[in-house]
Amino acid sequence: MKDLFDEKDIVENETQQVFLQGVNAGIHYMMDKIERQYKNGKPIQANGSLYWLKDAKENLRDIMDDMETEYNKKCGK
Repeated sequence: MKDLFDEKDIVENETQQVFLQGVNAGIHYMMDKIERQYKNGKPIQANGSLYWLKDAKENLRDIMDDMETEYNKKCGK
């Protein structure tokens, strides 16, 4: 009876699994780093630029403030 997978297929599959585990670990590392930077109030540097992070509540507050400013401009307040 012939095996379903030969040794080469098994090695390639194991190599792919190890690679994917490494990619997954790198993604989790970066997510943790981004979260730490946010909690410490520090920017993230990417492609030579700094990016300041804000959470959903801060973003909504900024949107509401912008809407209020626009409304006040239109109504002459």
